[in-house]
Amino acid sequence: KQILKWIQDPKKAVETAVQLNDKYSIDGNSPNGYLGVMWCICGSMDYGFAERPIIGKIRPMNAFKAPKYVAKWANKKI
Repeated sequence: KQILKWIQDPKKAVETAVQLNDKYSIDGNSPNGYLGVMWCICGSMDYGFAERPIIGKIRPMNAFKAPKYVAKWANKKI
C-alpha cells in the first residue's frame, strides 16, 4: 500500500509491485500473487473507504506497532 504513496501513479505503482512480488514472493508470478497486488494497489475485491489524498478510496494501511511486536518476540526461540 505504501508503493502508491511513494510513486503516486497507479499504473507505475502496479508495475513496480508486480516486479517486486514476482521477484521476492513465494506466490510471485501466479494468479494469487497478482490478485494480492491488485488488492493492495487498486482495492480489488474490497469496498470503498473514505476518500483520501493519493490513495483515493482504497483501504488505508494500519500503523504497525514495531516496539510492541519486538517486545513480544524478542526473547522467543524460533
